[in-house]
Amino acid sequence: MLKLNSTISSRVELINLAVADKDGAIYFEDGMQSESHILQNPKDTKPKIPCTSLDKFFMNQTLDILKIDVEGYELEVLKGAVNILLSPSRPRCIFVEVHPCFWDSNPENKSQELLNILKMYNLRFFDETDPLTRMPNFWGWIVATK
Repeated sequence: MLKLNSTISSRVELINLAVADKDGAIYFEDGMQSESHILQNPKDTKPKIPCTSLDKFFMNQTLDILKIDVEGYELEVLKGAVNILLSPSRPRCIFVEVHPCFWDSNPENKSQELLNILKMYNLRFFDETDPLTRMPNFWGWIVATK
């Protein structure tokens, strides 16, 4: 797909690596369309792929904007970004696309934990009254700023 967009292909680097809360490997469900996602409770037949945390991948770098779109693995990715979120030069804006439909259990608890992590780092939601700051049942966005 990148080859089809010649205006950005020279500025993009494709990396075969998943983002998680730790280094290692995680199980991945490869869907045909947009339903590809990390498996929390995998079956033996699913492939494992290498993973790392955002803190390790972006060590000694500054991020201006962070977009997280990981089909249900949002909480783990944020847990692996502690140093980024604590940094005085942390991203000025964080977009988190949430997919509660892929959460294995306790969607209400997970959604509250995700919001609490963002609040813990003194991030403000784009609009506190916006329904996007509340977890949807299937899909939605959270926008947080410093």
